Amino acid sequence: MMCLKHCACGAVTDHVLETARERLEQGRAAVRQASDASVDDPEGELRSALVAFRGAMDWLEAAGDDAGFETAHDEMHEAGRQVRTRFGCWLDQENGGYLITCPADLAHTRIGLSINAVSHRIECTVCDQEISTCPHVKGREYDGVTCYHRIMDLDVRSVDFVARPAHPDARVIKQSVDIADLVGTLGSEFEAGMAVSCDQCLMECRGIRRPFDRPPAQPPNCVR
Repeated sequence: MMCLKHCACGAVTDHVLETARERLEQGRAAVRQASDASVDDPEGELRSALVAFRGAMDWLEAAGDDAGFETAHDEMHEAGRQVRTRFGCWLDQENGGYLITCPADLAHTRIGLSINAVSHRIECTVCDQEISTCPHVKGREYDGVTCYHRIMDLDVRSVDFVARPAHPDARVIKQSVDIADLVGTLGSEFEAGMAVSCDQCLMECRGIRRPFDRPPAQPPNCVR
């Protein structure tokens, strides 16, 4: 099988974990920077921490590190609480509607994007040959050059929502908000175009939502 020849599973797993840990440390470093009184833009540091912690969750999930995922989740919440408390958070507005763009909010819905496509030629980045004929293993390094697969000819059939995308960063970056939900929450105070504050990080976590997970199978009814 091609995957046995061209996928260095151990190398790929190491890369995923390494990337996840880098994102986690980036988030922690940004939080530390935000607490430094000499930093010019503490708000920017904290908001960048949210992006990093979300990325850490995505890569840790891909690595199957459940404990690490929860650690990143908890630290993201704490950074979000600081952002909301110190600087405030608002829904974005676009074309008369409202959008959620906050990484901390979006990270709780575990969906991603995957391309359904047919590739007609994939080349090795080390030798530029078609991968079916080259001897190199994806993820390994040869004379300072890491082997990756470069798609040269691709027919895209669709872009689908999936539970775990092949690339951990292929995630939803904005989500529309139903105006009816805002009216239901704010009541008569709501007016289209007004600034709407987001307080999610001040409240108890609603939990991770996995829309593609199937509910546990129920035992069949017994007929006596």
